[in-house]
Amino acid sequence: MIFHLISLTEVCCFIYFFALEQLFLGYNNLNGTLPTTLGLLTNLEVLHVEFNQLSGTIPTELGNLKKAQVYTFKNNYFQGIMPRSICLQVEAGILVVHLKEDLSSMICSCCTSVRP
Repeated sequence: MIFHLISLTEVCCFIYFFALEQLFLGYNNLNGTLPTTLGLLTNLEVLHVEFNQLSGTIPTELGNLKKAQVYTFKNNYFQGIMPRSICLQVEAGILVVHLKEDLSSMICSCCTSVRP
């Protein structure tokens, strides 16, 4: 099941779709922060939020998603340190995280830097 949404408000409404496996929110000019309720999507495997204007920190709740395979956060304005729970999944070879280092002030020792 794949949904393409255009606002974070819509994401909050779709949180009840626990079967959701892929969520593509990239290239939608979204701003604000990622909702912590994304951590309730227990079947989520892929999350793309690249090329928006999102800020704040990456929710630690995303590290609870055991089926996650790819997170793409590049070209946003995230800050802080990537949650350790996410890096543990990366180090275990379960998850790949993309974060472009020259746009974000996010510190991420486990991210893969990807150029557009």
